[in-house]
Amino acid sequence: MLQGATKKALTVPFNYFTSEWFDKRMKINQERLKTFKSTCEKYKDKLKFERLEESSQHYKSLWKLKVMGCLIRKVGSTSLQNTIKEVNQVNHLNRPTLQQLKNRSKKWQTFIFVREPMERLASCYNDKIIEPLKDHNKPKFVKAFRLDIKRLAMKLKGHKIFHQGEEPSFTDFLVTKVLNEDWGGIGYGSHWAPYYKECAPCTLKYDFIGLLDPTMEETKVS
Repeated sequence: MLQGATKKALTVPFNYFTSEWFDKRMKINQERLKTFKSTCEKYKDKLKFERLEESSQHYKSLWKLKVMGCLIRKVGSTSLQNTIKEVNQVNHLNRPTLQQLKNRSKKWQTFIFVREPMERLASCYNDKIIEPLKDHNKPKFVKAFRLDIKRLAMKLKGHKIFHQGEEPSFTDFLVTKVLNEDWGGIGYGSHWAPYYKECAPCTLKYDFIGLLDPTMEETKVS
């Protein structure tokens, strides 16, 4: 999806991005920032963030431009990371220290990209469970992940029985990993963990909130 959207974006004429387009984007961004703030205030106890140092692995910086972003799994993070590497002209991006993270958040421009929640979960299920079935040389870790879902599904859903060759359904994935809040253990927890557990939206300052939108609705002026 992202690759298709990126390819489509590259075909958009440069003069498409008019002052009207930028004005609309800025207005949308201001509304999103207001939503961030009001949500943090409303659910401040529930959204309390306590893993800032651990989550520093998700933050990548464009040093010369003094821009830092939090890259969320299944929200175009791989493409964004590769782009940042190209701009920085490096092959590896260092993980910022806790102090660097706090300082850059206050002094640099910061961004985060989000995605429609169910679309993100569906992408994760497809990427981690469906697609690997096509690869006969899939790593043992992927097999262990699927077996763990089956084990938890049988335990949580009244001893559900999986027939030979039957794979975990999307519902099994949601019940055992997402609703069960299994962010660690066997699996790819950060690929479905809530945004507030990864990017501290109520602790750190963000200047721009982008939407991963494969339909390219974000670029429309009307």
